[in-house]
Amino acid sequence: MLRQGTHLTHDAIYLKEDVRLRNLGILYYIMKTGHYVKKGEDDRFEYYLPAKAHQDAGKVVNNESWHRSTYDSVLIDKQKGVLGIMDVTELGTDIYRANEKSKDSFEKRKFTEISPDDFQQPLLAKLNLILRYNHIS
Repeated sequence: MLRQGTHLTHDAIYLKEDVRLRNLGILYYIMKTGHYVKKGEDDRFEYYLPAKAHQDAGKVVNNESWHRSTYDSVLIDKQKGVLGIMDVTELGTDIYRANEKSKDSFEKRKFTEISPDDFQQPLLAKLNLILRYNHIS
């Protein structure tokens, strides 16, 4: 059975360089170069997650030797324009902001995610041509 795939276009950011987040001089997170897809926003922040299953997806690395927690999302502080991480621990939620240089480390853009069965699109087109050719002959 052949299925038709889908393309989904999202608002996203692209990190042009790695961004390091520190707290009291200790490295907590590294946001790696790549795409991060927008998942929502409120009056203070825009929230992003690394793009899924894409060769150019961003990645968040946790320095677990100093900091044992799970990040919830990458964020942009709407007022300051800097990147950050929303961090979830047993004690609650913390927000770590990058320094002012992070304003220049990303750009907003559209990002298209492709479902796993999109490779079938060319196959369907080719099959359609074959069927037309054989029907005409």
